[in-house]
Formats: sequence, C-alpha cells, structure tokens
Amino acid sequence: MIVSIPSFPSLFSRVGAGFAVSALALAGLMVPLAQGAESGETQTNLGCLAQDRLGGQNAIETSGLVAAQAYPEGSQKFLVASARNPVDALPAAALGWGPVLLTDGLNWDLHTLATLNTAYIVGGPGAVPASAEMFFAEHGIEHHRIQGADRHQTAAAIAESWASTNGQPEYVYVTRNAGAGSPDAVAVAGVRNGPILTFTTPASRQAAAAKIHSLKPRSGVVILGGAGVVSDAEAQVLAGGLPWQRLGGQDRYETSWVIANWILQSKSRSHIYLASGHALKDAMVAGAFNDGVILLTPPDGSRIFQWANEINADGITVIGGRGVVSDTAAHNAACGKTPGVDEKVVANLLYPSTEHVCTTETWDSLHSRGLIPSMPSAPNACWMPRDRINEQVKIVRQSDFDQDGFGDAVVYLYSNDGTSVYLVLYNAYDPAHPYVAYLWGGNGDWDFRITDDPFATFDLIANGEVVRNLAVIRNHGVPEMLEPVG
Repeated sequence: MIVSIPSFPSLFSRVGAGFAVSALALAGLMVPLAQGAESGETQTNLGCLAQDRLGGQNAIETSGLVAAQAYPEGSQKFLVASARNPVDALPAAALGWGPVLLTDGLNWDLHTLATLNTAYIVGGPGAVPASAEMFFAEHGIEHHRIQGADRHQTAAAIAESWASTNGQPEYVYVTRNAGAGSPDAVAVAGVRNGPILTFTTPASRQAAAAKIHSLKPRSGVVILGGAGVVSDAEAQVLAGGLPWQRLGGQDRYETSWVIANWILQSKSRSHIYLASGHALKDAMVAGAFNDGVILLTPPDGSRIFQWANEINADGITVIGGRGVVSDTAAHNAACGKTPGVDEKVVANLLYPSTEHVCTTETWDSLHSRGLIPSMPSAPNACWMPRDRINEQVKIVRQSDFDQDGFGDAVVYLYSNDGTSVYLVLYNAYDPAHPYVAYLWGGNGDWDFRITDDPFATFDLIANGEVVRNLAVIRNHGVPEMLEPVG
C-alpha cells in the first residue's frame, strides 16, 4: 500500500473541530515529512507470503504511516511518545486507545494529526518536552500527560489509565525494562486484556508488586521473558500469591513468537507485523493494530517464515524503513531461509568452467515424454554470466520441501530475452546431494530434475500449487530424459 503524505500541507484541518490552522503559523514547530518514504505496494512471490512495508525515513515518519494505516478514518484518542528515548512509552500501546505518534517535540505530521482528536502524552518533560503541550494548547487540541517519576512509575500510571477505562484486568503483564528498553514489552503491545508493568531494581519490583495487588487481576500475572529476564524468585515476589505464568523463549525473537501464540488463544488474528528486535521505537508503534500480532525479527529474518505458516498468517507488514529491517530480512521472513542456501543457489547456477554454456532448447513432445508439446527457447536461461547473476536471479522461497532436513530453494531466473524460468535447487545445503531441478515458468505445468538418483521422488511448487513427480533427468553435462517418476 502506498501512503501519500503531502510534502508541506497548506492547511491543517482538525476533523470535526471546525477550525483550520495555516501551515505558516506552525513554522518552527513543523518540519514536513520528507519525500521517498519506504512504504510500498504489497508484493507476493511464488511460495511466499504477501508482504508490504510501512517505513519512513525515521521513526517519526514511520509512526505517522502506521497511524494512517491502522486508523484510516481517524481516532478519538492518540498517544504521543518520545522518538529519542521511548522507554517510558513501551507499555502504552496496550491501552488500545489509538495510534502512537513519535515526536521530538518539534516535528509533527499534520496530515495524521488532522484525523485525531485527544492527545495523551506519555512520559515526563524529559521524554516529551513541554513544547508538545504548548503546540496542542495553541491549536485547540485537548491533551493530557501520563507520567511518573521514572519509566516504571510511568508504566504504573499507564496501568491506572488502563483500569479507569476497562475496569478489572484479566491479567497484569510484567517484565524487566532496563537500558534501551524491553523488547518483550513491545511484543506484547497487542494485548488488550491487561496493562503492562515494568521493573529493574528491587525497589521498583516491590512497587510493581504493590500495583499488581491494587489492580486485582482476575486470572493472575503473566511474566514476559525467560528466566534470564525475570527469575522465578522475582516472579513469585511480583505475583504476591496470585497465580502466575511465563511467556518466554530462548531469545527475544522466540519470546515474541510465544507471546503471539498467547494472544491468538483469545483473538482471531491472521496478520503479522514484523518489527526489529533492536529498534524498539519503530516496533512500539505496531501495537496500534488490532488485526494481527507483533513478531520481532533477527537481522537476517530467519525463523519468521516458519512461525508465520504455523499460525496461517495471511501476510506480513514490515514496520520501519530499510535501515531498521533490511530487504533481505523482510524477504527471508516472507519466503523462508535455510542457512547456506543462498550461497549454494548462486554457486549451482554458475557453470564450473565457463560463463556461457547452457541455452534452453525447444523441447517437442518426444523429448518431454508427452508432458507438454513444447518448451519455448530462452537463450542463457540455464546458466548466467557471473556479472549478471545479481540482476537476473532472485531467490523467492527457501524451505525443506521434502522434509529431509536439508534446505531447498525456489529461484526466479530472468533470461536475456525477457522470458523467465523457475528453478528449484534441491538439497542445496547437503554437499553430497547437489540436486538441481528446473521448472519452466511460462505455464508452470511441468518440471524436471537434474539428479544422481533416477528413482528420486519429489514434490515441487508451481504457481502456488504442489506439482507431483513428473520427470527426472541426470546431470551428465547434457541433460538426459528418463521415464517420468510417479
């Protein structure tokens, strides 16, 4: 989806408020969004999940794009948090009041603000400066500040706001929020059945325990993170005799997956909002969405594809620009990744002794054993010159199709004349079985394989459907057709 933001809006119209403010009056407070935000249309490749991106040139722009997507008709309330140090605001998205806009107190996305009404500033003036309140007051925007003496007391104040709106919570979620912030608090931002409390020191842990006692959660306490984040002994102190359970994995990424499964037990959601496990201010704003779960991705995007398929996700929306979540990570998340496959794919597409060897011949019904009448000619579609490999080869899916423990890959290969071929590199991570299969992409209704086993059986993916064992060929330099298998 392309979200269009004017480079410098000439008029700021507050919906339903009956007033307009000239952009010139906002000079010094408003810096327009830069052009070229990294959001784009949804992309779907063969065997991949649908994928799009909501990413600006910085976290402030990203928060505006997310707000416009999550609340296209506007919102009665919205949250304002620091773009420089958002640790105070990490628990705020669980309020479910509306989008979270990030700011430095000077720059505002007027296009987004025009659809919003009451502002709730999260954190003290050290996080979001008083200039924010001055801006809202000057332009007639109702505003309130939710704050405490530190990040933990701010979380407690947010919890009070949660209870005043929703009443007795089902659970209270607790995690450690130290340093640059808690990734677990970000991953759980999509919950709507209880507030999030944080602690760091023994004193803040006791304060959190007291707040839990006053909130009286019906079903107890949920600890976020593994025992290395919150120990069992600390969990018992926090619960104060209430039932407690833990949502934690081996790392922050697996913890986000565990949390997502927890949310899906009570909510029917099918979309994944993919955020960096380290750029938490971009990730935090994803809590505004009510139709999906937040997964934190490692730098290479590994594991996400498997997790997405386990919950039957309908697609992935990347939160943040390419400097936050790279295109490679986003692609691997949507299409899968097996370590070592990329390198093996490229190596097997290059003929060992020369740059130009194979051309795709015209195959008649005799050569194809009746599988198809003919295969169109496509010069240089088999092996590509090394200097063109990055331009003409795209790895669109990696997985273990035949479940033998070794990674397979589907490759989309452009030929010099503009035609294309799908290739399946089989067992690319197993040096003892360098199988390669070719699948013509013109109609997607047949396939064959280079292999050292003429009796190999296999499934391939063609146009999103599984194609059963059609024909096998042996790799002796010149392909040799064998009888169809299966």
